[in-house]
Amino acid sequence: LNFVRLSLESRKVNLLSVDRKSEEPGEENLQLLVDKTLREFTISVSGQKPKIEIFRPELEGNYKKEEKVDELLNLENVKIVGVKGPRPGRYNISVGSESKYTVRATGLSSIDFQTGFSLKPTTNFKETYHRPMKGRKNLILRYESLNIKVFGRDKEGFEFERISPTAVSSQLPFPPEVIAKETEEGYYDRSAVITCHIQTLVPFNVTWKKNGKYIAGPYRYPQSAEIRHVIERPTSREEGIYTCLASNIAGSSFANVFLDIKEPPPEVYIFGNASLTPGLSGILRCDVTSTVEFNVTWSRYKIRGQVRDFFGRLET
Repeated sequence: LNFVRLSLESRKVNLLSVDRKSEEPGEENLQLLVDKTLREFTISVSGQKPKIEIFRPELEGNYKKEEKVDELLNLENVKIVGVKGPRPGRYNISVGSESKYTVRATGLSSIDFQTGFSLKPTTNFKETYHRPMKGRKNLILRYESLNIKVFGRDKEGFEFERISPTAVSSQLPFPPEVIAKETEEGYYDRSAVITCHIQTLVPFNVTWKKNGKYIAGPYRYPQSAEIRHVIERPTSREEGIYTCLASNIAGSSFANVFLDIKEPPPEVYIFGNASLTPGLSGILRCDVTSTVEFNVTWSRYKIRGQVRDFFGRLET
């Protein structure tokens, strides 16, 4: 049951969000785009004596009251209804209440979107942040909270619309957020890479330390970025705690990463198939390269519980 719940939540999308602030009774008609990927949708209205009516699209721009509506909740101040397997098209949703009210529409679909804000043009989502910076030119900048809505068409040409799950508000510059793994693995004589992801919308500096001692930097970056520290041909002396320290005009933060250096697995080189003469001795060759001591084990192929030896005979 928990698996089913998590699977459904991962496909939940937001379709509509309306907040009516007037205290007077009121009604309104809302348009809801239903696309082919939308398996079901749910409408909720919160307010005094809420009401909901759903009208599905018909031919020539006409509407017909949807009959396959499931009433999920009906209380004095909230009402929730759902429609499963809706027909694609533009639905008309009639809502109302005897007081101010809010309307929310969600659904289950494979189409959704994410938002990111940046002070400079970028095509890398890792270089964005989930909120815009107050007082600076962003992709979207307003001093009030806002929901973001996107429009599009699915692969069969049906229109769809989605809105952000929560309202987005701008914020003042904040100290960088540094995200990194607790442990990174490296191998002897092979390049080891320590990665940290830094989120901030203002320029920042990065400094690297090992066991508390400075080793590299500072490096300057304009906004959120994925930072890599590369160690060429490491040995056991490179093991230790590495610190990724980021700072900007609002403060600083860091993340520690333990670099664990291990022996690399041995490399095995073979020389293709070998042909042997029955009754005579033969040699099968493989070369092994390793930085440490190793064991070699030879085996024969097994076929359905039997062993096929190198001469084609079957043994149980």
